[in-house]
Amino acid sequence: MPEPATREPRWVNTRSLDASEIVRTAREIVVAEGFAALSMRAIARKLDVSPMAAYRHVGNKTSLIALIVDDVLAAVEVPGPEFGSWEDRLLELGRRSDESMAACPGIEREVFSVRPTEQGWRLMDAYVQILLDAGFSDREAALGFSVLHAHALGRAALESTLTRQPAAKRKKIRPPATAPAMQRIQPQWAELHRADFRGFASEVVIAGLHELRRIERSEHPWPKTASSATARKSSSRRTS
Repeated sequence: MPEPATREPRWVNTRSLDASEIVRTAREIVVAEGFAALSMRAIARKLDVSPMAAYRHVGNKTSLIALIVDDVLAAVEVPGPEFGSWEDRLLELGRRSDESMAACPGIEREVFSVRPTEQGWRLMDAYVQILLDAGFSDREAALGFSVLHAHALGRAALESTLTRQPAAKRKKIRPPATAPAMQRIQPQWAELHRADFRGFASEVVIAGLHELRRIERSEHPWPKTASSATARKSSSRRTS
């Protein structure tokens, strides 16, 4: 009697993979279709392997995104002291980071959706070191970095929104009569582009860091707590 037919497995390609191949394929998918199209199954289909073959190297999508983030940020070279002033170094580090992330659309928001990666820590450390090299105290460097980090987080969210909304669509959003100031700036607001926002925001942050150091080293340093700020205001009113 003939042997019963056996069912062919859906996936028969059992070739070996490595994490770098998975990350490279994942970036190809992201560039072509965006992060919404990224999945372990999409990677498996593109590589013609079983999804489990990919899962053996990458536990889940969050881990995969962290690997992509590291791969993107690894290309960012930190400008050293020989590059120029601390202001120039901060701006150049930001420019290089932007340039690297531009090669992987949508990565700006994903950088902040996962825990800091190895390369993420490297760049955060670089920002702090530039501030320390500039002569900022540990406290000033901590405050300055918190501003830089908050700015980057907010910018990532804003640019993600701008990317999804073409300028023509933004122009259709009209502030209500109860927001007259917003109505007044609506023409300028609708025309803002990412490059415009980045340049202006960077100048504001640098100016703020200069002001931070001035205030910290003045006779009335930045308030340590909300209560001390309130006490200072009360004291000012009593002496006036």
